[in-house]
Amino acid sequence: MIEIYGSSDDLIEIEGDIREEFNDYGGNGYLYFSDEVVIKYDYDGDWTFSIKSNPKNIKIEIKEVGKIDKEKYNDYSQLVKIEDNVSWVKKTKNFNSDMYSEDVLAFLKRTKEEYIESGEELYGDDLEKLFDDIIHRVEKLKNAK
Repeated sequence: MIEIYGSSDDLIEIEGDIREEFNDYGGNGYLYFSDEVVIKYDYDGDWTFSIKSNPKNIKIEIKEVGKIDKEKYNDYSQLVKIEDNVSWVKKTKNFNSDMYSEDVLAFLKRTKEEYIESGEELYGDDLEKLFDDIIHRVEKLKNAK
């Protein structure tokens, strides 16, 4: 599970399975997650979040501004909870429905092969499983179009 919230006028915090902090002076963009969820965010004095894509119908809860624990969070941000295991997140300014394109798929396959051939034990079998999972998800999305 992860939680997403704005912590100042230019910071987005992600806590839980992964921990990230993104600066965004423009105040709007998209967060792409490993579980195929895409969250749109905007800042106009308050941080708001909306679901742009959730193809696996993962449970996502968005709590309204001012209705969250003010001791842990601020009172000018919604709080998003994604009830799934998340291994990575990417921030972009534009929504790209072709994020999982042929180029990305080829890059992932090539990177997996390079890691296996290098013999690096950085993550061992877990790294191979991660690449297999990402490649499978990308192929599934590509074939769904």
